[in-house]
Amino acid sequence: MELKTDIFSAVYSEESNTIVIQGCIRTGDPVFFKKLDDLFEEVQKNNKLSLLFDLRELSDINSTGLGVLYHFAASK
Repeated sequence: MELKTDIFSAVYSEESNTIVIQGCIRTGDPVFFKKLDDLFEEVQKNNKLSLLFDLRELSDINSTGLGVLYHFAASK
């Protein structure tokens, strides 16, 4: 499962149970954030109780992107 744009990627690794997020989350596009949230939900639905987010290669994130991450983490 993955979501990719020109400046961003979120790829799920089943081996490590990790979503690796790279690049830049800096957009006001609600469609993009809905797709990102759907990716998180799909991975969690088919998964274990825990899920790791690897943000080491995330270079920039705006407040809306932080909100999506927080909303997902807080709802679990």
